[in-house]
Amino acid sequence: MIKNIIHTLSSRFMVSVMNLVLLFITTRIMGAENKGEISLLILNLSLAAIFSGLFGGPSLVYLIPRFRLKNILILNYGWSFLTAGLVALLSELDILPSGIGTLELFTLALLECLIATHSMIFLGQERVKAHNWLQIIKASLTVGLLFVFYYQDKS
Repeated sequence: MIKNIIHTLSSRFMVSVMNLVLLFITTRIMGAENKGEISLLILNLSLAAIFSGLFGGPSLVYLIPRFRLKNILILNYGWSFLTAGLVALLSELDILPSGIGTLELFTLALLECLIATHSMIFLGQERVKAHNWLQIIKASLTVGLLFVFYYQDKS
């Protein structure tokens, strides 16, 4: 139990540090215009995660021990697909502002929904370390890919 608490605290600390690095990169290095585009992207992805959480959120922690994982995954994958499609459609209709293409937004929203789903599945299966590692990997990939794309664009 204590090991899980320490692992969770340390992983949350690492994710927080990576988010601070991400904030520093987007505000200091990339400028206000890029920060605005990133903020719009995060807004759209957050909306996708919120709607995805209606079926794939904390309720999964309750449902995992009671139902077959296959059935839960089928429903949540379908809901994630619909949610990502809805966000992309609203962006295409200019209801949601977006600085990227519809297909890219759909793909990122789908990934966000699927990561959130699997994160809750790990918690429902009491695999706290796997949940923590998923959060660390997600934050690390975000910061790493931002560096790659930023410096690739510079050259």
